[in-house]
Amino acid sequence: MTAVTKTTAKTIAEKLGLSIATVDRALNNRGNVKKETYQRIMDMVEELGYKPNKLASVLSRKMKYKIAIVYPSFAQYFWDQVEVGLNKAIHELSDYGAEFTTLRMNEGQESANVLLQRIIDSNEYQAIAIAAGEEPLTEVINAGVAKGITICTFNQDSLQSDRLFYVGVDYLQAGQLAAELTCKFVGRSGRIAVVGKNEDYQTMTKNVGFLEAAKEYSSITCTGPYSINEFKSLIQRNGHVELDGIYVSTSDIFEVAHELKEAAHDMTIVCHDLNEEIYEYLNSNVITATITQEPLNQGYLALTQLFGHLAFGEDTREHQIIKLEVVMKENAKYYL
Repeated sequence: MTAVTKTTAKTIAEKLGLSIATVDRALNNRGNVKKETYQRIMDMVEELGYKPNKLASVLSRKMKYKIAIVYPSFAQYFWDQVEVGLNKAIHELSDYGAEFTTLRMNEGQESANVLLQRIIDSNEYQAIAIAAGEEPLTEVINAGVAKGITICTFNQDSLQSDRLFYVGVDYLQAGQLAAELTCKFVGRSGRIAVVGKNEDYQTMTKNVGFLEAAKEYSSITCTGPYSINEFKSLIQRNGHVELDGIYVSTSDIFEVAHELKEAAHDMTIVCHDLNEEIYEYLNSNVITATITQEPLNQGYLALTQLFGHLAFGEDTREHQIIKLEVVMKENAKYYL
């Protein structure tokens, strides 16, 4: 049996009678290699099926890449899950010259625009990954890009900006999927309330998707969207629940589930995301189904793609649209 030999830059150098330094310069595009020599090296690379270790090449260059990560503090249960993915990427990339600074946006404190502008003005960072939030950030993101800072968005996009790429959900499809589930669970006829009236792009887009898709069901009547206070007033005013289904597009799901804990067994409730509390409501048949959006992958892919662009010049303009998954009582344990 012939032993399998791992091809290395040293192997290529020995076969071509070249120095390892020359081969290394060619493999890592660092110049000072004659055109004929470069071609000989590339031909040998193809012949031997050599695959360079990209991360090792970054180590050899001893470059530093300072990256700021900006995302909200609320809803905490969701961002804690995103943080797991961020920390996984940070752990993997920190040994390769990537330095990360995490800055959280807190309600009532420094606005996202002011925080992002402060990061840009510091001139400390080559790149920024930001969950754009509810504020319009187009102008400040464009100002950062104009200064040569690479900026990507995750979870919450800034559609009109010059950001390099977006990692997250197609929220229109998320609302459409929620409508399909809710309408079919109620038996394709009845009255459905939409709860979630935040003026942010994410919520509004989910609501638009839901209401558009629900129109396909001629025997379904939709009301709302209601804020959580409007919804509570509606329930208290009527004294009972005259609904067949409820779609909750925001983190108001916890208040809705608590408010309707007794009556909810007779209706369909569909929401988004998953944590221990939603898991319990699924298992007690209060919530019918929830739609998850891989929060761990959102954090992980944002940073690894951003680093790939900085370190290797990878073309990362393609958005990473995160898949939507329907979670119910029967399969919920696999998603926690």
